[in-house]
Amino acid sequence: MTLQLELTPDLEQRPREKASENGVDARQWLQEMVRQMLSTGETAASPPPKRVAGLNRGQVVWMSDDFDAPLSDEFWLGETS
Repeated sequence: MTLQLELTPDLEQRPREKASENGVDARQWLQEMVRQMLSTGETAASPPPKRVAGLNRGQVVWMSDDFDAPLSDEFWLGETS
């Protein structure tokens, strides 16, 4: 099977650069990237998960009285024990 992609010049250059960094042909590099994305199911264009209105309706939530209090210098410097 052959697929043809029409890429903008700047988008076309990036795979060529990455392939060159890895010492392979741009076609091989692109094929490997597609293979990896398909095997993991992850793509850069994957839409974020849908939000569900009222999902936690009625759930009891508790928030500390000092929620808005500033955090100490010890916290920010990682000196808490």
